[in-house]
Amino acid sequence: MTREAILVAAERLFAEHGVFAVSNRQVSEAAGQGNNAAVGYHFGTKTDLVRAIEHKHAIPVEKLREQRVAEMGSDSTE
Repeated sequence: MTREAILVAAERLFAEHGVFAVSNRQVSEAAGQGNNAAVGYHFGTKTDLVRAIEHKHAIPVEKLREQRVAEMGSDSTE
């Protein structure tokens, strides 16, 4: 639960303020974590946190892409 709360908080803060303007401490606070080291504990670096956010969205995006490609193939008149 903590890891997911950090992901959600980080994604929101990064979208609102930009990755470089948000500290790990701000992410921890927004996620309701009393421990300021929570981001580092769960993700390592901010870069790893950004990668985790990207990975969270990569699978649904890839599934949607595959679905659209399949739909295009079934619409073929050849």
